[in-house]
Amino acid sequence: MPRFAVPRPFLAALAGLLLLPGAARAEPCDDLARQIADLYRTDPGVTAPQRATDRIEADRRLLDLERQEEALIRSAERAGFDVMRRADADPRAVLSSDEVLP
Repeated sequence: MPRFAVPRPFLAALAGLLLLPGAARAEPCDDLARQIADLYRTDPGVTAPQRATDRIEADRRLLDLERQEEALIRSAERAGFDVMRRADADPRAVLSSDEVLP
């Protein structure tokens, strides 16, 4: 399983560009820069307010998932299993009372 979701054809094209001599590399790089500029001209991407809204929603969803994880851990502990929590677990989930966990 790859660590990063990068399409293999993209990696092959990038590797091919890197292996080309400097002069031969300039034209494909210029073409790629034009394609990227065209993309941003026709689709400017996410607006700042939408990005902020998306970030808040993603953070909320992540906390919900971490609370579900904590509920599973506590259930396993009640069943007699020793469970180590992730070092990067959200303290808001780990320190939550049982009443707020799903």
